[in-house]
Amino acid sequence: MCSTSSATERTITPRGRAGRRALLAAALAGAVLLVPGRALLAHTPYRQWQVYRRRHLMIGASREDAPSYPKAKEIQAFLETHLPEASARVARARTLRRLADLLATDQIRILLISVEHAAALGRGEPPFHRPVEIRTLWRFGDHAMIVRPSFPAAHAWILARTFEVHGAELSGASPAPAHAEVPLHEGIRIARDGGPMPPPPAETLDEPHPGADHN
Repeated sequence: MCSTSSATERTITPRGRAGRRALLAAALAGAVLLVPGRALLAHTPYRQWQVYRRRHLMIGASREDAPSYPKAKEIQAFLETHLPEASARVARARTLRRLADLLATDQIRILLISVEHAAALGRGEPPFHRPVEIRTLWRFGDHAMIVRPSFPAAHAWILARTFEVHGAELSGASPAPAHAEVPLHEGIRIARDGGPMPPPPAETLDEPHPGADHN
């Protein structure tokens, strides 16, 4: 996905490094980029450490789309450097259809699939058996990072800021144009327009991701 020069599309304006770190630290102080699960019942130091060890930003790739896995691993390494609080991990499903099912049931929150497959998923066309409402976070060459609309706007905003500031380190990373077939996520639009970070969601606990290989 290429960046656009349209007058109606403003680029994300990076903040100063100190300000950006402060924003990220505030947003990530609680539970950031977690898969929905059980609400926390206590906030003891042991409980917080237990939750910290189990939280992950899972990025789904597929064996059917061979380039998606190394690209996802590159994004994981990038986030380990620039957004370590997200504890990014890559999960690889056997098929694109299985990957779509994991997204549709919130077992994985982010997919990295080709732009062509993303459009097909939104329409419910082969290789997918049903449409899934999706939104775009960012582009990586001919692949897109997609989520469902329910993906927290605060998390999308944080990712947008991180990719905007450091995205030159990633192969083919670019903001998604607003006129793309798969619409932009709300948090990305807010960041693109220079808006403040949306409120972070309530803290939740990560759950297993059946059907994917965590490698």
